[in-house]
Amino acid sequence: MKCPVLIFLLFTIFSSIALTQEGIDSSALIPLSQDAFKAVYAMFKSDSGIPLNSRIVERYEMRRYFREKIVFTGSRGDRVSAYLAVPKEGEKPYPLVLQFHVIGGSKESWWNESSFERGQAITDSLLKSGIAVLALDAQYHGERALNNDFMPPQNLYLEEKWYYRFRDGMIQTIGDYGRAIEYLSSREEIDTGRIGVIGHSMGGVMAIIYAAIDKRVKGVVASVSAYTDSWLYPLAPINLAGAIKAPTLVLAARNDNVISLEATDIFFSVLGSEIKQIELYDSGHRLPEENVGKSVEWLIEYLTK
Repeated sequence: MKCPVLIFLLFTIFSSIALTQEGIDSSALIPLSQDAFKAVYAMFKSDSGIPLNSRIVERYEMRRYFREKIVFTGSRGDRVSAYLAVPKEGEKPYPLVLQFHVIGGSKESWWNESSFERGQAITDSLLKSGIAVLALDAQYHGERALNNDFMPPQNLYLEEKWYYRFRDGMIQTIGDYGRAIEYLSSREEIDTGRIGVIGHSMGGVMAIIYAAIDKRVKGVVASVSAYTDSWLYPLAPINLAGAIKAPTLVLAARNDNVISLEATDIFFSVLGSEIKQIELYDSGHRLPEENVGKSVEWLIEYLTK
């Protein structure tokens, strides 16, 4: 599929999502109390004693990095595949950025220059700067499509309107990233005490959730992510923003037909981070290329210096 066609389809998906949303619900606009957040945090606890059964199934070497395909047992017992790329340059152990893809994407999105996230450019820049990267397939996406009988994941939302199943898939994916960190804690070249997260749209929501529950996160980039769908409660970005303490960069678009500037402003205002910044672009839901440099600079600043 050629890039313009892919981008057109993504815009169609996101425009349709905007039309099918139930609208702004007050529950999605309220930051959680400390007690309520503790209840949400408990949703992501898992039994660390369950064997990971991790293994490397593929490995290849490039001039600046190694990339491995790893598989392990996820938070709900199914097998999860991921790409881990480790730079050759820089000082070990390397900080790590977790990459969360958009709806309809996959871990491949972060290795594709024409993906919605412009993923290849971000990945290459991070690796060149001495930062390792990890990308999973979200539940029902990529190699995990078999868990949804190979139905395109966006159809869960647009056609079937199985909002809570979709949300549960996001919850599971967050848990799977946690399991991946368990595995990486055994890798001496990775510093799991210095984690960054980045994501756009659905991926941005998951990056926000992960940053709220894992205090090892030192840098956050959340792009076009301030969803206010009522079915996301209590995991809507505004619900969890107060629990995020890491330096956070919020990227948004003035002409976004999915995420309103009002919701973005509220999310930014209730962020718990002492260091935070918002950047607005004159674009739609897909941000222009200049967001790549800004995102990478932010992660480098707070993960390596």
